Amino acid sequence: MKIAGVISNLEAGGAERVMSTILNQWANTHEVHLILLHKGIDHYVLSDKIVVHRLNFSTKYSGLTTPLVLIKQMLILRRLIIQLRCNTHLSFMTKYNLFVICSLLGKKIKLYVSERDSPYDKRILESVLRRILYPLASGIIFQTDEAMRQIMRPGYKAAKVIPNPVKINVPVSDCSANIILNVSRLHPKKGHDRMFRILSKTELDGWSALCIGDGPEFKKLNGLISTYDLNIKLLGKKRDVSMYYQMASIFIFTSCWEGFPNVIAEALAHGIPVV
Repeated sequence: MKIAGVISNLEAGGAERVMSTILNQWANTHEVHLILLHKGIDHYVLSDKIVVHRLNFSTKYSGLTTPLVLIKQMLILRRLIIQLRCNTHLSFMTKYNLFVICSLLGKKIKLYVSERDSPYDKRILESVLRRILYPLASGIIFQTDEAMRQIMRPGYKAAKVIPNPVKINVPVSDCSANIILNVSRLHPKKGHDRMFRILSKTELDGWSALCIGDGPEFKKLNGLISTYDLNIKLLGKKRDVSMYYQMASIFIFTSCWEGFPNVIAEALAHGIPVV
């Protein structure tokens, strides 16, 4: 069987991790292609058996040219998918799911779309387009029962809840070190500022905190560390996060919303209590 995955890029992120994990597994028994829509630095390692197609679409649009740019990109993607002649396709993340469906309008091509974010993350335009376009998909994959209850509508085809995969044969932390760990992108929705306020009001003599991840909040959060006089280190992106799970005694999680937080599953797999 020939299978194609479609995602924005393979930068550090939960959806990207799951896509790479699934495709690496499928590549053992199937011919697998991965279509990356946008530029990005690959954070996840892919099997040599996977054929990667990098379209490098621009994400910067301006004014009246935006529809023309999007149509051109859709036609490029449509042509590639038709040329690949895969048996089935899997797309991740709402806005890219909608983009792929539009690219394939009028073609009888099997496409499954996967919802990756919180069902309570209300984006009006995406919600409207989802109701119009999702009935054209072959099926919809949800991460949780709640996401399916919130998003599923009459007219949508086959739906299935499939939680994210997590490695369970990993070293377990002995929780002996006084280290608090957080792994997430430095983005407002991840709630780092709230985390720092909480830690500033907590008795943490002899404890330190490590934050793995990068993002637009880096400068602001460094300032808060100084303001609150906290023993917190922002370590940036790390390819091998497992070693930090093994070091930690507590995992702290303060995201405002998530679809299915991979990091909680990973922390629990390493034997770390989650707060």
